[in-house]
Amino acid sequence: MTRKAVIIGFGTMAKNHARVLNATGKEHDAELVAFSRTDKPIVTDFGVIPSKEAAELKISQANDQLRKLIDHELRGYSDYREMIDKERPDIAFICSPDEFHLENIKYCIENKVTGIYCEKPLALPSQVREARKLLLRIARKNDINFGLNLQLSAIPLAVKDKKLFPGKNYEEIVQSAQSFEVAWSSALKEKEDDMHMMDSIYTITDLGPHVFSLIPNIFSSIPHKKRKRKTVLVDDYKKDKKEVTIKFQNGQITLSRKTTKDEANKNRKWNFYDGGDHEFNYEWRDGNCFLVHTYNSADIDTIQIEDPLSLSIKSFLKRKPIVGISRALDNLYNLEAVVEAHELYNAAKRAFKAKLGILGKENYELMFRAYWPCLNAVIKEEVLEDKEFKEYATYHPEILKEVVRYVPRSSGEEIKDLASKIYDDKISKDKIKGLHDLIKSNIFDYLGLKKLKTA
Repeated sequence: MTRKAVIIGFGTMAKNHARVLNATGKEHDAELVAFSRTDKPIVTDFGVIPSKEAAELKISQANDQLRKLIDHELRGYSDYREMIDKERPDIAFICSPDEFHLENIKYCIENKVTGIYCEKPLALPSQVREARKLLLRIARKNDINFGLNLQLSAIPLAVKDKKLFPGKNYEEIVQSAQSFEVAWSSALKEKEDDMHMMDSIYTITDLGPHVFSLIPNIFSSIPHKKRKRKTVLVDDYKKDKKEVTIKFQNGQITLSRKTTKDEANKNRKWNFYDGGDHEFNYEWRDGNCFLVHTYNSADIDTIQIEDPLSLSIKSFLKRKPIVGISRALDNLYNLEAVVEAHELYNAAKRAFKAKLGILGKENYELMFRAYWPCLNAVIKEEVLEDKEFKEYATYHPEILKEVVRYVPRSSGEEIKDLASKIYDDKISKDKIKGLHDLIKSNIFDYLGLKKLKTA
């Protein structure tokens, strides 16, 4: 029996879903029959087109676009609830704006839709707790096929049997990696550049879920409840670059927004280090997808792979989603941990500015960058590795001299002397701990940062 499928929303990803379903739906007993669009008014130079007329116009325009992608006409709706009520679909593909994903999923469950495939992110940071409860509810029902589109998760499946340099497959490279580094970008959406959402939290929420799915052991074997304590650093959002950096104990992720798709594509890569440097990216050429693997900047594997979105949707239609409830929960925990770390960073920076703003913007920001990893470790009651301490606490020798002017004089000279020795790389691990303790007992108390301690 052919299952009826509908799409909620009609942005770029909705069109991609329609394309894939048109090509692969029949072999998996699924047929796309309808889609929904917003019914908001349209504002033009000649006035406002009311909601009803605007909806009819948008549906007509959508069908014009769909004719280029699929081989049959779809019914269009201005309200997704009306579509669900009238069509009674078996499967819903959720491609609406991020803030509506949970609402859409709930309505589908309430109306006995047994297959739900949702675009990332599953939820906004403020909705994470509600999203977890919803996923657990779905798991208990055990009659709903749920999938989350993190299409990069399909890459291991796409190259499962391929040997790469130096004789390993993709999974072996990932599993043996001691550290990682990821750069990921997307193009700015229309009118997004001036929106209030163009900040670090939005960037993390929009781009983070895909990247977290690339690094399966991003928090190693740390239990979910303790993960937020193990995020080393979420760096400040660089507005000029629209970029945020997330540093973990064994690697880092840089997320950014670019002006064009070409710029974004050039800034997408992920590296694993296992004694050698494995750099990966994927690209489209003449409608075909390729995984490009560079080993130690020399040997190159270029492998044609199936479109990850197509592979992900087909797996879902077979009731074997690549990212099902368990991995979707895992992705939520990762997002929550990173957002909490970033909020902690911003709170600490505000405290630092309040106390040391008198030094001038450039000086207090340099000081904050120098001491943030140490601050972060103290707040979270972690032990800072000596290598990390050397890297950050000696960010700038002149800044260290400024710091001692703002701590009690009784320990100022000790801090200055120890900092100088660290900078010259002539200090032992126990001395580094000594400096760490001195800073903990002085600067942190002075800034009042104990109030930021996480539960």
